[in-house]
Amino acid sequence: MARLAAAAPLARFLAIGVLSTLAFAPMLLLLRGPLGAAGANAAALALTAIGNTAANRRLTFALRGRTDLARHHLRGAAVFVLALALSNGALTVLHGIDASPPPGVELAVVVLGSALATITRYVAMKTWVFTRRAALLEPPSARRGRARPAGRR
Repeated sequence: MARLAAAAPLARFLAIGVLSTLAFAPMLLLLRGPLGAAGANAAALALTAIGNTAANRRLTFALRGRTDLARHHLRGAAVFVLALALSNGALTVLHGIDASPPPGVELAVVVLGSALATITRYVAMKTWVFTRRAALLEPPSARRGRARPAGRR
């Protein structure tokens, strides 16, 4: 049962998110000095978003090859803007409370702000970013009763 749960798309999405956060945190702390909190957040989030989108495309949604690759990454970039807005919004609130908080507090607030975007990110990736173009062009009546491709639920 544990293997089935680990194989589920949501479990793979969450695992990729944890790995992205583990890559994001040290980048944020390293870039904070030269770029400031908001600049470091944007740079670290952008770098991890590229890898996150590629990993979710392949591992969570079982999409391989170059078909729609650019479209997927462009839509992933739009989802990145949502995460950036939420995490920078959280930083703005923090800096309104404390003008110079410790770096660890900034990191915690940014990670929590990004965590709020996670559910939206998953739904957006599942329903918009990684949709197949042909499926979008078919009328709903043509899709009823047909089995979904592997990796799609």
